[in-house]
Amino acid sequence: MFGVVGITVTSLAPHAAAAGVCFVAFRNEQSAGYAAAYDFLTGSPGAFLTVSGPGCVHGLAGLSKATAWSLLMISGSCDQADAGRGDFQELD
Repeated sequence: MFGVVGITVTSLAPHAAAAGVCFVAFRNEQSAGYAAAYDFLTGSPGAFLTVSGPGCVHGLAGLSKATAWSLLMISGSCDQADAGRGDFQELD
C-alpha cells in the first residue's frame, strides 16, 4: 500500500503494517496514487491511503488514471458525529 499518513489516518498505516501489508510512505497523495499502479504490474489490485479534505482531492488525480486496472483509494474522514459541523478538513 502506498500513501500519506496524516491526522485522520494515523492509526491505519501502522495497523496495516502490523498485519503484514507493506506500506510505502509518500509526501503527496497524487504521487501515491500513481505509484499504486505498480500493483497492476504484479497482477494484484493497487491501494493507496490519503488524508481527508485536500488529500482526498489530490488522490483523485491518481485514481482517475486507473482506467485499465483495479485501484482502491482509502481516505480519512472526520468523526461521523461531527459531520456537517465544519470539522478538520471535512468534505461536503
